[in-house]
Amino acid sequence: MPRFAYLSWVSLAASVALLGALIYGALSIQSSALDRANEIAQSAQESDKSAYNERLHSLAAETKDERAQLDTFAHMDIVTLVQMLEDVGKKTGTGAQVSDASAAGNGVALPGGENLQPVVFTLSAKGSFQQLMRAVSLYERLPLAVHIDDLDIEHDPDTDTAPATGWHMTARIRVTSVTQTSL
Repeated sequence: MPRFAYLSWVSLAASVALLGALIYGALSIQSSALDRANEIAQSAQESDKSAYNERLHSLAAETKDERAQLDTFAHMDIVTLVQMLEDVGKKTGTGAQVSDASAAGNGVALPGGENLQPVVFTLSAKGSFQQLMRAVSLYERLPLAVHIDDLDIEHDPDTDTAPATGWHMTARIRVTSVTQTSL
């Protein structure tokens, strides 16, 4: 074989080896970049999870007192609820009286054997229109899950001598409370 033939074959072999080394280097760089990107993504995910857990823990710590207060209001018995509704009548001068309390539909079972039960109270009150509206406003602002289902305010024709105080109110108020017994 002539000298050029050997030189061509050696040159071809060197080119193929150089090309292989170049491809191997490129794949190695790509693999290492992919590993770094995965590490960064995993680190960011762990950081986000840690921040989420810190925010959740902080929120739980910040709302501890509010949750305890809410638990107190949510676990009131029927007698306490009636007293609270009638106290609004005393404070507004309307003398509100609860005449009926009945369960409204089926309750929702909660873990621990408790039942989230809506109770409808029927109450009546007398006073001036302004006193009755103030009472309604206070009923809506009670620290309970309260909904006024029905409200009837009418002028009492028997009070011709004092028309400013001659108003009568009948209301049906739904209060959702946690109970362990049924009505």
